[in-house]
Amino acid sequence: ENKVRVYFSNFLPGEERTYRVWTNISAINYNTIERYEKLGYYLTINVSGKSFTLFDVFVALPIDERLSIKDIYIRGGPSILDNSLYGPPKTYDTNNNGKPDLLTFKIPRIEENSYVEIVVYGIMMKVYCEVINKTVKYAIAGENLIFLWNVSCVNEYPVGLDYKEPIHLPLESSNAKVDGIPKEMHFSSFPPIGPYIYVEGSAPANSRTYHIVEFIGPPVTVLVSAPKYPEKFYVGHLANLIVDIDVKNWIGEFVPAVRKQIPITYGENLKLYYNDKLIDEKKVVRGSYDLDIFDLKPYESRKYLISFQIPVGNATWKQYYRKLVDSTQYLIYPFEVRSLSPYPLDDVRIRFKIKNYRCSDVYKIFETLDEMGKNNLREIEFYCVNDEIVDALLGSFNLGEIKYFSVWVKEKVYATAFTEWLYNFIEWIINIIMNLINFLKSLL
Repeated sequence: ENKVRVYFSNFLPGEERTYRVWTNISAINYNTIERYEKLGYYLTINVSGKSFTLFDVFVALPIDERLSIKDIYIRGGPSILDNSLYGPPKTYDTNNNGKPDLLTFKIPRIEENSYVEIVVYGIMMKVYCEVINKTVKYAIAGENLIFLWNVSCVNEYPVGLDYKEPIHLPLESSNAKVDGIPKEMHFSSFPPIGPYIYVEGSAPANSRTYHIVEFIGPPVTVLVSAPKYPEKFYVGHLANLIVDIDVKNWIGEFVPAVRKQIPITYGENLKLYYNDKLIDEKKVVRGSYDLDIFDLKPYESRKYLISFQIPVGNATWKQYYRKLVDSTQYLIYPFEVRSLSPYPLDDVRIRFKIKNYRCSDVYKIFETLDEMGKNNLREIEFYCVNDEIVDALLGSFNLGEIKYFSVWVKEKVYATAFTEWLYNFIEWIINIIMNLINFLKSLL
């Protein structure tokens, strides 16, 4: 293909003829690339050839009216600004406003399957705008971030210039404003890909103008786990609790600081860890702990850990007394346990020793209705630690709850049984006498 067949006829001897063949070809394509610098402007025009050699390719290119052309050259080659083979290049004012807006030039030859790059260099009298400072106006975890950017627009030329310059925003941004006025957000499909807005105005000669760009970003999320409890809680001791915290920045911008209140009703000896490193500690925390998260990078994830201690409860031991049951005399030690924990607790335990007795001497432990252990509710499980220490499972406690217990210890077994009612009567008399003595002491 790509051939033209021509038939000739009626040629005389020695005759010469000249023929010109015209044919239509598809449009010659070109693309442009702009590059702005504060000291110059470069416009590259790439003109693509065909599968055959092209001659005298004419190019007409719209240009910015603010452009003052200093040179036009072939990339990697000489200047063509005054070269008649390339036109020479000329500018035209098509709208008669005194400012050139069209550039024309000619490319004398483009080889087959090749291209030619022409570079236009000049000074673009424009206002250059850039972000000079970024802050976050509102940074509470779980709530939208409000970003404030300070934009500087500089006119370095001795004449006043109007400007309308794009400011590119993070992909996740929304609700943009410039100087407090809502602005339409545009989206670029070419790098830098994402939303952008325009800052615009009139800049006097040799001046600097400032704008404030405001937009909303998605919140920094802070996920706080429920407190992790130990397997056992012991009365009279502090229990260690752990809270896991996951932090995520969802915007492609640096977030200098964000705060999250971690609910802690009450805790002692609180410690905050990041990457297994202790970064903060508090002796006592009531209500909540303020977690301050600094210097979050774009899309960064972090994990924190908080450990703290809570009181479990205290035990108050009452005066012991004796009781005879089926010829066996028992020492009964009543005690009460008051919950001091800021949380409801399960598996509360207590460890204790009975003076002059071993753990194996403990007959039973009961939860009782009253503080003196007279009416048993249920039997309590316990075990011995080295036959000296008693470890008893008291069960669950609500906030501030008080429960009563009694420990039964075998004191002696009688060879001949006392009458139980007589023994209880004697014990009753003794209790009356002891109470009377305590009352008289209180009056002194």
